[in-house]
Amino acid sequence: MQVSYALDRKEKDRLKDLITFFGFRVPHLQMVKVDKMIYIAQLYHYADYGELMTSVPFLSLSRGPHSPVIRSLMEELIESETIYIEQNRSEIEAANPCLLIKCDIPGTGHLPGRCLNTLEGVLEEWGEEKFGKVLDYFTRTIPFLSTPYKEPIDFKKIAPFSGLKEVLALPQRTLIHRFVHSPGGDAGDASTLDHDPSPVTIHEVVEIYLCLCGATPQGIPSPACRGFDGKKVVEILETLGDTNGSGPGQRETDVSRAARCAELLARSRCFRHENEQVALQVGRLFLKKRGYSLEQRPVETNSLKGNGYEEIRAWFEGISAGN
Repeated sequence: MQVSYALDRKEKDRLKDLITFFGFRVPHLQMVKVDKMIYIAQLYHYADYGELMTSVPFLSLSRGPHSPVIRSLMEELIESETIYIEQNRSEIEAANPCLLIKCDIPGTGHLPGRCLNTLEGVLEEWGEEKFGKVLDYFTRTIPFLSTPYKEPIDFKKIAPFSGLKEVLALPQRTLIHRFVHSPGGDAGDASTLDHDPSPVTIHEVVEIYLCLCGATPQGIPSPACRGFDGKKVVEILETLGDTNGSGPGQRETDVSRAARCAELLARSRCFRHENEQVALQVGRLFLKKRGYSLEQRPVETNSLKGNGYEEIRAWFEGISAGN
């Protein structure tokens, strides 16, 4: 896919204001962190307001989202002495200094009030966090993970909602991985899922997918497993909240909702790999969170292949006991 890096003067001025804002306000801003902070601001702004803060393209690369345009504009700002570089001890290797971006006078004249509100929120949450924690965050965000490796990230492929800027914390990710690896979902602390009656979230579904692809709860997910239809996943997960049955006055059971969601996920081919496994694990997780006890039976993908809704529902009934 071709990516256009051409920006008009107004867009360049806005990006320069973003760079100098973070350069002035963030006390330990490594050069490698600048475009990551702008990516986070872009994500927050889109999730809260449904609009993009900037049209600058971000690519889904091995170490997270990256914008060559922002790096180029930083070089322009350094040449004009608007910002400057300072060497400091690395957070990881004390012997190797890291390059910090500094700015004495920030420019905000090209940033609307909404953008400034978003930036203050990002600054409060991430301004003083070490790069390792920031790295763990943005490499688990939905726009980054849903984009195939080396492709441009399109935030608008999924409708904005406040949860879009959230990610699962490491303990939550670990819990999901234990659940997936245990046939009955009762390994370790996974039993605490019994006390969470909320529907399954897209973040939990994506972590199930990453686990099935061989990823670990920590670290950057491999480029090989990135890329999925986030919009479709969200639409299908909404069926878990629909309790209306097929007949007048009927209400659908938890098992039926799990089966319907699993069938839709499997048939839609939302993910690049492991679609049937993801679908069954999502149904199991939903039942677990609703308080059902699950049998210690391996999850078999042939439980879905060639079967319709009735067969899938019967499979879920066979592995679960009433809550």
